[in-house]
Amino acid sequence: MNILAKLKETTLSVLPIILIVFVLHLSIAPLGWQVFGGFVIASLFIILGLSLFLTGIDIGILPTGELIGSKLTSKRNLPLLLVSALIIGTVATIAEPDVIVLADQITSVDSSIPRLPLIIMVSVGIGMMMLIGFLRIVLSLSYHVILIISFTILFVLAAIARPEHVAMAFDSGGMATGPLVVPFIMAMGIGVAAIRSNSTAEEDSFGLVGLCTIGPVAAVLILSLFTPGTEEHSAIATTAAEQVNLFGQALGPIIKDTIVQVALALFPLIIIFMIFHFVIIHMSKFRLIKMFEGLAYAFIGLILFLVGVNGSFVPIGRELGFLAATNASPPILIIIAFFLGAVIVLAEPSVWVLANQVAEISGGRIARKTLLISLSIGVAIASSLSMLRVITGFSIWLLLLPGYGIALLLARFSPKLFTSIAFDSGTVASGPMSCTFILALFLGTSQALKGNPATDAFGLVSMIVLLPIITVESLGVLYSIKEKKLRRLSTKSQDGGK
Repeated sequence: MNILAKLKETTLSVLPIILIVFVLHLSIAPLGWQVFGGFVIASLFIILGLSLFLTGIDIGILPTGELIGSKLTSKRNLPLLLVSALIIGTVATIAEPDVIVLADQITSVDSSIPRLPLIIMVSVGIGMMMLIGFLRIVLSLSYHVILIISFTILFVLAAIARPEHVAMAFDSGGMATGPLVVPFIMAMGIGVAAIRSNSTAEEDSFGLVGLCTIGPVAAVLILSLFTPGTEEHSAIATTAAEQVNLFGQALGPIIKDTIVQVALALFPLIIIFMIFHFVIIHMSKFRLIKMFEGLAYAFIGLILFLVGVNGSFVPIGRELGFLAATNASPPILIIIAFFLGAVIVLAEPSVWVLANQVAEISGGRIARKTLLISLSIGVAIASSLSMLRVITGFSIWLLLLPGYGIALLLARFSPKLFTSIAFDSGTVASGPMSCTFILALFLGTSQALKGNPATDAFGLVSMIVLLPIITVESLGVLYSIKEKKLRRLSTKSQDGGK
């Protein structure tokens, strides 16, 4: 049982948030000790809930997903593989906690977007891109070409969609690929890449997660074409103090509503698992018991996580942003955003996994410390630019177009493996903390400055996704230059020895 390891991971992720809130509470954003106490309690809910959820994924859900992937791969039936990718990607995303939080955040500022269709469209978007990603691996299609085609389609859709939905759409890509979806995608991608036991198998096993972030963006933009939009945007429903009282006094109803929400989210996943069990994988009794044990952990963990997020974590994040914007000058807000970005990305456990991965692939030439510092600076810049958008209200297009232009240009010069890892790394950096607390803080800041949260605050997660892509690709170019220098030195030494 690895629940203690998961507790350590999630505590390290949430603790920096608590410390930052404590410092802001004592300085420019006094919340009151009752409110801060409620925030700490909500943080404990999130730590325990996320730990149980991740434990459930490890012991029951992920092994089942890997088994499904390996069985589908062994059958070498392309239509079956592609249809299964679409179904599994869609159903797993419906149960993704970050998608549920995303839907709540979006509908809180723009009631014109219906919650359930939003979740379904985002989930189908993931499923469709899983299908395309598997097709790329099997048919040996160029990753760079698929990226160019995909982003061309995205920017065309964004140009005709409602302007207030563009930033939301690009945020959805980073938020939809969370702690449940990413392991599924990576496990199945590695299994499918193993079909082709050639020199590109390692290269093909990466990049699938990065492709899957494109699907939700397209889905939200398409949904935007069929929604009327609204000129009015919701205000914070309650103050932080009122929310803490609700969190303490109405805990029963909050839990009851969340249980129903989580049950509806996980039920399709259970049905899909059982269909695959009876039709394709035929699990042993032990494996079947472990699957249901994992689902039970995930069920309880997801309830605790969402109770903590919706009951206090997000509302207090908004209140903190509101108070900080009221009491601090714009330069101070940008500095706070920079510091938040730099610290939060290092608190994400998946970032450390990525750093080890890149160090191993590069043979130690790109050190783990180098990548971590680069990612920290990248996300800090992303947060600062996003806060500048909140303050000034300039268009997200001024960041997206040049940003992805640079990313696609670097992809031509960076080694293919680094490009694949780069687009995966963006989803790693946009973890649960950036998708919940930091986005909520930006929403509160936008409201205090009397801006439009839908266009100004949203876009944060998309920038947190984008900057690590550029960072890792740049390291790939650096690695390529070092390799060429080493080859030249090696050639000279050999010539000199003759």
